[in-house]
Amino acid sequence: MAVDARTQRMIDKHRGDEARWLQKTQFALSKAKEAREKLAATAGDDLSPLLTLDDGTTVSIHQLDEIIQKRVDALREALGQAPTG
Repeated sequence: MAVDARTQRMIDKHRGDEARWLQKTQFALSKAKEAREKLAATAGDDLSPLLTLDDGTTVSIHQLDEIIQKRVDALREALGQAPTG
């Protein structure tokens, strides 16, 4: 389906917005990871998974960061920009 130039600019703007917000999310995740590591070191505990899904699958901060990075890279590629990861 062909889109006009105005619509394409809006699509690109929204892709760029999504990529920027996801990158901010990655920064916040890195801060959360640091806090979790300090908590584990201070309390002497092991780090539990960040998330446990309904089916019992666990997700770590690292895995979540990788998922977000793949989306950011796909958005940047669609915008004709170099991947950041």
